[in-house]
Amino acid sequence: MYDYQIDNELKELKRELDNYRPLPQETANSLKRHLMLVYNQESNAIEGNSLTIYETKVLLENGLTAKGKPFKDHLDIINHQKAILFLENLVRQKSILCEKDILDFHYLLLNGTENSDNAGIYRKVPVTITGASYQTTPPFLIKRA
Repeated sequence: MYDYQIDNELKELKRELDNYRPLPQETANSLKRHLMLVYNQESNAIEGNSLTIYETKVLLENGLTAKGKPFKDHLDIINHQKAILFLENLVRQKSILCEKDILDFHYLLLNGTENSDNAGIYRKVPVTITGASYQTTPPFLIKRA
């Protein structure tokens, strides 16, 4: 059964929300910077990166490394940021995502790391995801560039 009271409440809440739109540009930019920072740090943290949100912020905004933290962790953050900006640029240009873009994105993520031999190319070896029951596609089923 349709609930007119809930419908009216939702419409009123939507009107209230619309009063805050559009966000001031400064607020939108600040929110975007914060979300990119959190996304970068947390995406790397799930892969074992030791940099905190503060250390990530200082690295990206000031280029300063965190004392006692592995260089690899810093490079992963920097590469991830470059890859995010690359994708953002594709979106801004309204580009149609193509295979080359995906390989370029992959290259940006791995360039200069211990896995840089695999940067921007299809994988040639099997991989597993620790703790997951999911099995990745075997390399022989993956297209070769």
